[in-house]
Amino acid sequence: MRMRCVVAVLGALACIAIVAVWGLNLETLELAAFVAVLAAISAIDIESRRIPNIYAGAAALVRAAYLCYLGVMGNPGFVSAVVSSLLGAIVLGVGLLVVTLVVDKLFGGSNFGGGDIKLLAVAGFYFGVSRGLLVVLVACVLGVAWSLVERARGVDGAGAFPFGPFIAIACVFAMLL
Repeated sequence: MRMRCVVAVLGALACIAIVAVWGLNLETLELAAFVAVLAAISAIDIESRRIPNIYAGAAALVRAAYLCYLGVMGNPGFVSAVVSSLLGAIVLGVGLLVVTLVVDKLFGGSNFGGGDIKLLAVAGFYFGVSRGLLVVLVACVLGVAWSLVERARGVDGAGAFPFGPFIAIACVFAMLL
């Protein structure tokens, strides 16, 4: 329960930072909704070591609704936003699935869970290919750093690793760029 409170406060602070950087508009509201979903995902992943599909789906639905709004309003960047979003989701989702399957086959074990791959595909849907790859890089660096800290503290690293919070932090980082 305490961890959920910490995650909620961090999510709220991330929303405040996003509004401070981008101002208050519909895109900021879309990003704040994504942060809320990311906070819920982080709390669940920390506790259960899984990311329920419903949350990744909810985040994708928020993005799809925003893209539909752009189309209905006749926004000139609508087509490029849709293409960028779809390419980001495909490249990150399919690309990470292939990489994970190959690495799992070569080295054994499970390196990325299905929920992590789906969440990274959603990140690609939000940020496109280039910023989506930045999310992957930042999340991996943070995850490795955390693993090293845990190992130095003598914590056994065997078993499932909650990667969702690191993906969430990386997404907020991408939002603030």
